[in-house]
Amino acid sequence: MDKVNEQFINLIRVAEDDDSIRATLLSVLRLHPSRRTKAVEELLAKIETEGAPAELIEAITPLCEDQIAQKALEFLEHGENL
Repeated sequence: MDKVNEQFINLIRVAEDDDSIRATLLSVLRLHPSRRTKAVEELLAKIETEGAPAELIEAITPLCEDQIAQKALEFLEHGENL
């Protein structure tokens, strides 16, 4: 899980407390891996063209990785360690 970064950890922490962000992340994380990767890549392309901060892009990018996405899903659903 080398691609986890501080921004990603912060995003997951925010999702713990913000129901809207949590719901959005869970909806993406529950997708089949190939669909999830495509959805994340499309989201990244969209927010990049809209001028999203680099920190947000860095926070979302690890969700393309199956192992990271699975751990994030487990954490958000069950509170298991990242």
